[in-house]
Amino acid sequence: MPAVLRTLRSDLRSRWRPLLGLALLLGLVGGAVLACAAGARRTDTAYGRLLTWAHASQVQVVYGGGAGAYYHAVASLPGVESAGEVD
Repeated sequence: MPAVLRTLRSDLRSRWRPLLGLALLLGLVGGAVLACAAGARRTDTAYGRLLTWAHASQVQVVYGGGAGAYYHAVASLPGVESAGEVD
């Protein structure tokens, strides 16, 4: 066992600079990958957050007839969260 440790120690003593460079390179690449993954996760949820922030409509219905009763009927349909009129 001491012979293996002695060989490992002398090998590390002669090659510490390339190993340090490799460790720094791996750390830099790993950091870039983590930053890309975080950006992708944020981008994936961006459109949903925009719709929530802007209170955007999912569907717009254009009705050419008289106003009131039609819009009240649409508002009472199942799955309609909110409805309103725009002049």
